[in-house]
Amino acid sequence: MAGAASLGLEVLVVSDEPSPLGEGLARFVDVDFKDIEKSVEKVAPIAYEFRADAIVAIDDKGLALAAAIGEATGISSISVEAAKRSMNKAEMRKTLAKSGISQPDFEVVDMANSKELESQINLLSGAVGGYPLIIKPTGLSGSRGVVKISQANEIPSALEVVKKAIEMFGQENQAMLVERYIDGAEFAVEGVVSGEVPEILAIFDKPRPLDGPYFEETIYLLPSAAPPGLQSLIEELVTKSVIALGIDVGAFHAEVRVENHKPPDGKADSTSKKVFLIEVAARSIGGKCSKSLRFKNGRTLEEVLLARQLGIDLEGRSKAKQQVSGVLMIPTPKEGVLKSISGEEEAARLPYITEVDISTPIGSYLRPVPFSDGYLGFVFAKGPSRNRVLEALNRAESLLRFEIDQQSLADECQ
Repeated sequence: MAGAASLGLEVLVVSDEPSPLGEGLARFVDVDFKDIEKSVEKVAPIAYEFRADAIVAIDDKGLALAAAIGEATGISSISVEAAKRSMNKAEMRKTLAKSGISQPDFEVVDMANSKELESQINLLSGAVGGYPLIIKPTGLSGSRGVVKISQANEIPSALEVVKKAIEMFGQENQAMLVERYIDGAEFAVEGVVSGEVPEILAIFDKPRPLDGPYFEETIYLLPSAAPPGLQSLIEELVTKSVIALGIDVGAFHAEVRVENHKPPDGKADSTSKKVFLIEVAARSIGGKCSKSLRFKNGRTLEEVLLARQLGIDLEGRSKAKQQVSGVLMIPTPKEGVLKSISGEEEAARLPYITEVDISTPIGSYLRPVPFSDGYLGFVFAKGPSRNRVLEALNRAESLLRFEIDQQSLADECQ
């Protein structure tokens, strides 16, 4: 909304939740995202009346509806087929395989026959390169239900994680992926498709190793410290993947791994530069992480994405400004009810910290990855060097204290 206002755009909000701005928001339509057909019938005539030029889904939750409205009205939006491929990890893997995209070896498993799952996964381990391997639901995001299995005796407990995640967050099918684990540094890539041409906007480094068994995102840094040649390989792979999936308009967010390559702030191993596509989402970066990105003349990511989809010519180049910045996605330490928060002011006063944003209300029930549905908040930093920014984020995290009561909910349930 802020990006649209900065560009002087009028916005029609379609949501399955009450208006966050109350009755003061003039253009607001409430729908049921699960009932695509009825929602399209409700929104289409309003969109025509509004004379909408583009439909933008801000997260995975609204992507299917945005695509369906676009298909029904002819308004600029991602296609229904591309949305389906980007939202279903099995379909994504199959589509990328047909195009020869470098990605982990994989197998799709039907979870309906639960009695055979353990032996089936162990049998398939050979097909994906042996242990360690990854199992994950095909329809969830945010590392929910994603588990690394290092040996066969870990399969039963890993399967329980996948089943619980599907039960908690919902998934239309009962399929999961079994895929090769790629040992190496992970990068996040942000981009946008304009005129059917993918454009890479930024590459984020992930300085903390993501070795499992669960995969909680914590710190993103930019600009990337990866060698220029490696950055080119990452950009080329992501661009080809976006084209293969048929994402021909709007934002995309990709995750890639570089085999045997340590995080840029660690000890590099140049024995392999093979880049693997982990996944592509047809949306922009999650949470509030986009606040760490600024483009020429202070433009935000949201401004750039909206301008590209609407064909608005913004001044200057589109690449992110080459300033050292970072964001900490505050991890959830344990499950329970959030009772109190301390250390915010102290963390905010640290050199190079620009903002501490605790977005989780007191009283919220928290779950860590692989069952988390959000972050406690975000810490942002800017500085003269990567080391200073990374040190500031680590120090800020150490100062934050979260009192989490693990007993209160258990008492209520008894």
